[in-house]
Amino acid sequence: MAGILDLLSEPIDAPIDYSPPGRAPRNYVPGVLEALAASRGRNAVLKAYEPTKREWIGDRVFDAARAAGFSSSKAHEMRSNVGAVIDLVPGAGALLAGEDGGRAYNSGDYLGMATAAIGAIPGGKLVGKLAKKASPTVAAKVTNDVISELPMDEASRMARAKAMGYSDDVFWRGEANGKLPNEYPSGAHFSRDREYAAGFAQKGGQPDPREFRLDLSKAFTIGRPMTAGEYGRLVESAMAHDPQLAAQLATQFERSPEYMVGFGKARPDQMITDAPGATLTHELVSKSRALENVFRDAGFNAIDSGRDVRKLNGFGIRSAQAAFDPGKADKRGILLSLGALTPGLFGLASRPDPNQD
Repeated sequence: MAGILDLLSEPIDAPIDYSPPGRAPRNYVPGVLEALAASRGRNAVLKAYEPTKREWIGDRVFDAARAAGFSSSKAHEMRSNVGAVIDLVPGAGALLAGEDGGRAYNSGDYLGMATAAIGAIPGGKLVGKLAKKASPTVAAKVTNDVISELPMDEASRMARAKAMGYSDDVFWRGEANGKLPNEYPSGAHFSRDREYAAGFAQKGGQPDPREFRLDLSKAFTIGRPMTAGEYGRLVESAMAHDPQLAAQLATQFERSPEYMVGFGKARPDQMITDAPGATLTHELVSKSRALENVFRDAGFNAIDSGRDVRKLNGFGIRSAQAAFDPGKADKRGILLSLGALTPGLFGLASRPDPNQD
């Protein structure tokens, strides 16, 4: 079988681009990159390479040096040194460091991404050089705090929110105690009425309520007709938390609680209550001391009464300014603003913390 050196020695129609060691050339003979990938291991990835602006400038310097008669080693040295000169030009170093960071992220080089991000900050070059000697764990921490891959314009954030199941409705909440929590572990009340929520905010010394988006994909909506599956789950939950309530719910259909649970499992999509019936169901459950446990264990994550919503747990609650990161959909945390500061390893300001959105 031909080795990599044999393949590289074969004649080619076009010259191979000068490239730093390890960078795949753009012009190659079929089989060369495959052999190169095989020599790197089974996880190697083959793809066309486009140099960054920093590399493009360095390559031009290398070509000019060789054309002027300098040795290859000297030309390589000049190409390496041009990066230091670029970094002295106001604005240029930061611009190219940003591109380097994005390229490193896309290629999975998280240490390179972290150090490039630091290099994009005035005075950060020395820190970047030191960070290259840090462990991958440290580099990953810097990466998490400095760079976010998600587009953060409002249209993109709202599109992600919709895809994640968040309602298009705008909700408001004022904190009467004056505290502004970053999450609501046990859920909380929210209102579609801004003025109503503002009254609570002003009691707590805040001029305005905060704006939220809520995931209501599993909400119990008062007045909405119910399926047999929903009703059966509600009865089954009531049997565990409030047997008397379970009997009352089943009595509406002149059946036993066990019958209603079985019927719900057998015909989960069949509509069995009209709007008034659903309203009566809520009235019955609302009289129970176990109201929230009954709804929660029946699979509902909120109670929607029209003007107001009671979220039954801390999930699916986001500030209107959140990043709405699909990768963090199962995390609690509201993310207060797009300009939030997160305590990174080097105390750097960042975009919204992806761990909270």
